[in-house]
Amino acid sequence: MENDFEILWENNKLPATNYSVPSISIDNKIYKHCATTAVLFGTIFSMSIIYDRVGSVDDYKDSILKFSNYQSQIDDFSKDILEFERKRIAIDESIYNFISLNNNWDGYGAIPLTVLAAKNANKFISGISDEQLRWFDDGYPNTHGTISFEWKKNDLNEFFIEVGDSLFSFYIMENGRVTCKGNKLKINDLEFNKMYKLIEKLNG
Repeated sequence: MENDFEILWENNKLPATNYSVPSISIDNKIYKHCATTAVLFGTIFSMSIIYDRVGSVDDYKDSILKFSNYQSQIDDFSKDILEFERKRIAIDESIYNFISLNNNWDGYGAIPLTVLAAKNANKFISGISDEQLRWFDDGYPNTHGTISFEWKKNDLNEFFIEVGDSLFSFYIMENGRVTCKGNKLKINDLEFNKMYKLIEKLNG
């Protein structure tokens, strides 16, 4: 199975297919406990400023302005939490679903994601920080039992990794140019840590 593990580097893209490839879907589930906690924190914190400082009309106006600013920051923070949490759940669920694919799921003899490759994929994703998930774009199974993940900041800056039973391949493109790539590398913590640093470059 690993003998079929490959990345096609021409134009830094995988070859076009004429079959439907399942991919990760980020749904719109709402995690009310996160939002409620964030809003409650913002309200309590901001209102404490109002009651502590109000002594004149000017103080009152200043406090209202601070309340609005803090509430906006809390709202943004809450949205980020929900975004990252949705992505993690969608990725975890999709990895499980890819294992459950039938043999020949593409009509051309494709096999499901292997259990070992799924375990390695889960390990890789678990080491990703919330901030590093910001530019996560897609994930999909490959016909030979591996799984690929893509981070895409824009058309000129992206990171790609394919994870298998014991090997992985990757590339990173910066400003339209592939600056680093590797093929059939051994999966271990040291190598995955190097990948996290490359993903971090997209946030720069």
